[in-house]
Order: sequence, then C-alpha cells, then structure tokens
Amino acid sequence: MHERSIALLKTSGHPLDVWPWEGNFPPPLSARAQREFQRQVNAICGIAVNGKPNVRLMWPADPDPEVSMRVDYAGERRARYCLYSQDYECQRLTEAGLIAVETITVDIVPPRWMLEEYSEPSDSYLHLRTIAFHDARCCAGAESVQGQLCHGLYREPSRSDLDDLQRRVREREAFGERVYADRPLTGREMQSALSRLKAWREQWEAITKQKYKDAMIDGFMSQSPRLFSDDPTANAWGRRHFTNGHNKSGSSK
Repeated sequence: MHERSIALLKTSGHPLDVWPWEGNFPPPLSARAQREFQRQVNAICGIAVNGKPNVRLMWPADPDPEVSMRVDYAGERRARYCLYSQDYECQRLTEAGLIAVETITVDIVPPRWMLEEYSEPSDSYLHLRTIAFHDARCCAGAESVQGQLCHGLYREPSRSDLDDLQRRVREREAFGERVYADRPLTGREMQSALSRLKAWREQWEAITKQKYKDAMIDGFMSQSPRLFSDDPTANAWGRRHFTNGHNKSGSSK
C-alpha cells in the first residue's frame, strides 16, 4: 500500500482502519443488508444474459472462494485482492500422538467493500471502484496513488455509491454506438448489441418474406392464363410467351 494511504489510516480510530492489517475480517454487513444493496445495484446496472449481475458488491475476505479467490498461474487458489501473505504456524496431534507443526500461508486482503463489473467474454468480475472515504490526504478521490489502489478509510455502501453507478450508466449510454477497443464489452453493451442484431434480423426476414411473396404472386399472375385460357400458346407459355404471333388454334399467321 502507498505511504499516503497508510498515513491516512493512522488518523482513524475505526477498527477496520488499524494498520497494519494482520488478519482478515468477516463482512461487517449482514447477508440481508448485502442482498438489499445488491438488489438496488441490479435495478441500476441490470443483469447479464447469463443471469449474473453486471455489477456486484463484494467483500475481499468473503468466505465463498468463488467470490474472493482466483487461480494463479501455478494452479493455486489465491486471494483476488491480496496485499501481502502472512505465515501462521499451526499444531496438530498425529495418530501416533506426536505434535506436528504446519505452516499455513494466508493472503491478507483489505477490509473494504468493492464494486466489480462483470465481463462476459472472460466470465469474470473486474474491479470497478473501492467503497471508502477518499480525500486530498490519500488520492483526492482518484482511488489510486501511483498505480496502486487506494483503500482510503472504511465506510459502508451508501446512496452515494448508487448515485455514482447511475452516473456511470448515463455516461456510457451517452456514447451510443461507440465500442471500446481497449476492453471487452460489458454485459449491458452486449445486451444492446444483441437487441440491435435481433431487430436487424427481424427486418431482414420481413423483407425476404415480402420478396418471396411478391415472387409467388408474380409467378401465379404470369401463369394464370394456363388455368383460365383455352389458348394453346397461353397454356404452353403462360402470359409471358414470346412468339411472332398466334391465334387460338396455335397456327402461325
């Protein structure tokens, strides 16, 4: 963590702002409160086509490993927001009655609520913003200091975070058809693209059906003399027969 962020932490008396963080903390909000806030987020940001929230609230030390962990290049599960790792010695009694000492490595994560955005191409969530108090003493609201995430001071998710999400949604919708080449499409953008594709396909199908309909009618009208005429030439060629001339007997003039 950057020195400016650490200096800010030392000015707070909140238990989740005590530095250094020597362990991980359980979520400070109840599961019910988390669900209610997520419901409000879903109302603003919507749901991806696979049923996952486009934006989710998460706690870095969530007990669900599918939420808080990732698989690194070595195939090991590591915390997604790991600040540093700490080793703990644990003792256990073996079947032989001996005391075995094992070292367990724990990834320490910041006790902060995070908002993450879902990426459909990678089927994963990416960091969107850290919910915290930020001021001029840390990052001045930029949420990062020299490329490092700023964790500010602890606060709970609030109406201001929902307002910020609404602002972000409005700004993205204002771009309209613009597609960003430096990042994958979001769930909301993918839904919009699929809707446009569906509308285009329906229009194309309607035009194609009309063409087939016109061709059938034209074919029927051009061949209808075969049905209602005793003229042998008309029976043979339909309305659009190309001869020098004919009479009802079919003989040349």
